[in-house]
Amino acid sequence: AYFNGQEVGSTSTNRRQIETGGKMSMGNRADEMVESRFIFGGDVFKMNIFNRVLTSTEIRAMASDMCSEEEEILNSNRLLKWEDIMSQQRTGNVVEIPTNCPVVPHTKERLRLIEERLNTAEQELKETKTSLTNTQEELQSTKQELTETKRSLKCHEDTLQRHFRYRPVCDDESEEDTICLNTRN
Repeated sequence: AYFNGQEVGSTSTNRRQIETGGKMSMGNRADEMVESRFIFGGDVFKMNIFNRVLTSTEIRAMASDMCSEEEEILNSNRLLKWEDIMSQQRTGNVVEIPTNCPVVPHTKERLRLIEERLNTAEQELKETKTSLTNTQEELQSTKQELTETKRSLKCHEDTLQRHFRYRPVCDDESEEDTICLNTRN
C-alpha cells in the first residue's frame, strides 16, 4: 500500500479474478447499515483500480503531481477509472474540489482523435447492421427457395417412381468394368 507515493506496507494474497456486477462503496460500509463510526473523513483523489501490480516508479509519478497524466499512460491497465467514479451519482456529504489541472494540447488532440474514431466506428456499426439485415433477408429467401425446390424434387421423384421402373441391363461378357444401361419395363 502506498500513501502519497511512499510505500507504507505490503501483504501478499492469493490471486483472484475480480468479478463485475457488484457494488462498491467509498467512505463507508458497502452494506445497508450506515454507521458514523465507519465513515471515512478525508480526501480521495484519483482512485483507480489496475489489472496488474504497478511499479514503485509508476506510483511515485502519479503521486508527485496532482495533474500527472500517468493514469492516461497506464489507461489500458485501469479496470476502474477515477473519471468513471466522478461521473457516478454520489450520496452523503461529498464535496468536489476543483483541481485546476490544465488540459494540455496533446490531450485535446487525443480526445479529438478518439471522437473521430468513435464516429467512424458508429458509422461502420450502422453499415454492418444494414448488411446483416440484408444477409438475413437473403438467407430467409434462400431457405424458402430450397424448401420449394425440395418439394418439387420429391414430387418429381414420386412421379417417376409411379410411372417408371428401371432395371439394369448389363453386358455379361464385359470385363470388371461392367456398363449397365437402364431400360423401361
